[in-house]
Amino acid sequence: MKRARAAALALAAASAACGTSQLAHQAARDLRCPAKQIEVTEVDEVRQRADGCGRTASYVCSVDMHSRTTCVRERTSARKTAQDEAASLFRCPPERVTLDDGPDADSYVARGCGREATFTCHAIGDSFRCARVGGAAVIDEPAGSAPAAAPPR
Repeated sequence: MKRARAAALALAAASAACGTSQLAHQAARDLRCPAKQIEVTEVDEVRQRADGCGRTASYVCSVDMHSRTTCVRERTSARKTAQDEAASLFRCPPERVTLDDGPDADSYVARGCGREATFTCHAIGDSFRCARVGGAAVIDEPAGSAPAAAPPR
């Protein structure tokens, strides 16, 4: 039981350590953005999110056996990138956007907030770029749902 508590405390320490200016400086390099414009947010016990200059990076933090904290950037998946692009297009929270596999291996059909669109994703370095294929269609929302804002033209 003591080991479990110690592990939980170590994870909490890792999370707190990643919220420091050290992570902001690392994110500044990763996002190519001045450190003073980076905002670090705790996502959960081991994950931090850094936002700045219109970009976002996620980090997983851990404590080694010498109590040193390291935060490593998470690689974004094509699926997550497509979900984020759809959320932005639909003006909808990402958690309300669902994805289904598209007509080929590199595509996804996104639905959320009364909208639907297909995205094709391609690897660019260690991340992905997803582009909408065609327009975004308006679909029926379940009864009681709030109407979505119109997507940008």
